[in-house]
Amino acid sequence: MSIAKMRERGQLTIPYQYRKELGLEENGMVNIVKIGDLLILTRKQLAGDSASKKIESSMKKRGCRLMNC
Repeated sequence: MSIAKMRERGQLTIPYQYRKELGLEENGMVNIVKIGDLLILTRKQLAGDSASKKIESSMKKRGCRLMNC
């Protein structure tokens, strides 16, 4: 696990090893999905943000949090 410091305007640096492993290039785009208290970054656009919204909604209805589903 790596730690990143939040900089001006919410900028983070993705560690080199992860960028290399995932093939992330300069000026590349990442998708950010919020599920509960988590932010998940992917190198490709997900099939749809509606999927993440459905998962989050389902988790909330069940009272799920990260460790108590």
